Amino acid sequence: MSTEIVPLKMNLPMEIEHVIDSSDSRQFLSFKLNHEYYGFDILKVCEIRGWQLPTLLPNSPDYIKGVINIRGNIVPIMNLREKFGFEMKAPDKSTVIIILSVNEGKNDRTMGIVVDSVSDVFNCNQKDIRKAPASDNGLDSAFIEGLCDYSGVTHVLINVPELLKLNEISEHYRTSVNA
Repeated sequence: MSTEIVPLKMNLPMEIEHVIDSSDSRQFLSFKLNHEYYGFDILKVCEIRGWQLPTLLPNSPDYIKGVINIRGNIVPIMNLREKFGFEMKAPDKSTVIIILSVNEGKNDRTMGIVVDSVSDVFNCNQKDIRKAPASDNGLDSAFIEGLCDYSGVTHVLINVPELLKLNEISEHYRTSVNA
């Protein structure tokens, strides 16, 4: 009995080759927050963890719930409901912490983001990402990368590098120390 492996050669039509080439497509992690759907660029997601109570930090902004220890690394936890000004909700069995990381030169930032639940990973072509209209719903437009439809639902795509900028947190500590 021979166990020789023979490579399979396929001549794909040009249209199929283009579909397989995903250079213009991006993947997003879909999650729910305040009964709406959002998305994080999957390349910024390190892991998804079940809810755990963080260790509180004194004098931190209200939306920073504290820190957790992940394999020896201390990671700050941000409640996205509070950050975006939504009504607070007690954590339940579907509440998760999404660990995000951004590497920009010498500025590596890692933070856990508390969301109501995660649902799926989806593809979105760059050309299908629409600009979000201006709104007065309290959501800072700097955090919005755009809108993309998936499975008949519009997802608000979050700009992770903007979300993880620490300028606002640094300013909070600077003003609370000087007060």
